[in-house]
Amino acid sequence: MGVCVEGLIRNDFYDFDNIEVVEAELNRASKCLNDYFHLEGEDVYYPEGLDCNDYQVYSDTHHMFRMILKKGYWHVSPAYRYHQLFSPPLFVRKGFYDVAKALGKKEIWYCDEFRLDNSGDKNWDYDTQSFEEWLDYIHSTYGIIKEFPVDEIMSFKEMWFPADPVYHDSFMDLE
Repeated sequence: MGVCVEGLIRNDFYDFDNIEVVEAELNRASKCLNDYFHLEGEDVYYPEGLDCNDYQVYSDTHHMFRMILKKGYWHVSPAYRYHQLFSPPLFVRKGFYDVAKALGKKEIWYCDEFRLDNSGDKNWDYDTQSFEEWLDYIHSTYGIIKEFPVDEIMSFKEMWFPADPVYHDSFMDLE
């Protein structure tokens, strides 16, 4: 059960050829997150990776500490384990919800690390492919993405919820 949970929040950013535009997007996202979470001082999100093409916003202290800017999505990598996404009271899900809301979005796609940055599949290249290509990859290797089963999780009485490796969450119960 040591597999990490990852989140994908769709965005409209694809202009990686212009470093000034990339920096502006990282600054915009950092401001949105800092404002939403009322962060200041050492706790703030700040742009990182401009010198090495590893574009992200990062916080040393916030529990949803890393958002990596990719083609058409933010990769939210909080370093929680995948099984924790399914543990009531669903605090990991709430963290993802808050990040999505801070960025002005109302949905997220969850997956385990083996369906994203740690895939190892020759049909998926995390470093170069877009959100749309990720969806195509998931549909071809996994199938139809189910909606996150909040009610099933909350009523489940066993130790480990029998989770699928990918879900979509529209946060309908949180709006």
